Amino acid sequence: MSNKLNESDGTELRAMKMECTEQLPLFLRVHTRGEDEAVKGGNKPRHKWARFALAADVETTLCTKQSLNFGFYRFCELQPDDRYACQEEGIVYADDLDRHSVDLIRQYVRTKRAETAVNCPAQIRLYSRSEFVEEVFLRACDAGAVIVGGHLQFDLVRLATDYRVSRRRNTGWSLILFQYYNSKRRKWLPNTYRPRIRINPKDSRDAFISLAGGDKKRGFKRGRFLDLLTMAWGMRNRRHSLESACREWGVPGKLDHKPSGKVTRAEINYCRQDVRATVGLLNAMKAEYDRYPIQLQPEKVHSPASIAKAFLSSMSLRPPAEKY
Repeated sequence: MSNKLNESDGTELRAMKMECTEQLPLFLRVHTRGEDEAVKGGNKPRHKWARFALAADVETTLCTKQSLNFGFYRFCELQPDDRYACQEEGIVYADDLDRHSVDLIRQYVRTKRAETAVNCPAQIRLYSRSEFVEEVFLRACDAGAVIVGGHLQFDLVRLATDYRVSRRRNTGWSLILFQYYNSKRRKWLPNTYRPRIRINPKDSRDAFISLAGGDKKRGFKRGRFLDLLTMAWGMRNRRHSLESACREWGVPGKLDHKPSGKVTRAEINYCRQDVRATVGLLNAMKAEYDRYPIQLQPEKVHSPASIAKAFLSSMSLRPPAEKY
């Protein structure tokens, strides 16, 4: 009796298994990332490339302070052909630069034309450092422009007048670009209505750069800062100088000139070519980067891993650490 029951139960179980197999399809569970999850906090993602770009390079003294002498800048706008074209070119010189050097720069400006696009100012602009940060740098940040350079940290430090160490341990420092004169205390003080540049070192070469502070009513953004040599490291997995990066991407590089730490016509031409090469390198790297099927903003490329993660994200694959 018991054997018959066992045989009957086994037959029924096999029938049930076959029935379930025939009726239930097989599903595979995959972890994907939706488009709305791509930006933390649900904020609307920014455009991959900024509409405007401010490229700059400076020349300094050769002493240990490496103080600012002068520099060139180019304010560019993204064109329909996906290239940045110069809308304004100018020179910025140190507030305390001697009169002879300033006169030499003024003479250069009078004899040279700006390398700008059609229907743009043909005259090279001239600003002191304090005028430049107010009239050009601040307005560029307000317009959402990306600040571009090679060794960008070096150039930004030269434009600053002071710095403050972060209150949080091992989180870098902030650069003070804007000051005002306090007549009661008879000294220059930081302008708290203007933002600072916060630099948080990532390693010995790279750093996370953003704007911090400023007038809350004005609503300063975090800013966009792109170091082309950091981006080159992310795209090639190899460290580059401005000269070697220009060779890698096939654009004209630096002039054959050894910096003298003085303001001379050769030094001015040398600095101008550096900014020209910076904009050329920006366009060449952009053309290649745009072929990548990713939406990662270029200023967020801090290593080859940044690009690798962006490729995984473009395939809607969730990183293992985020699976649940």
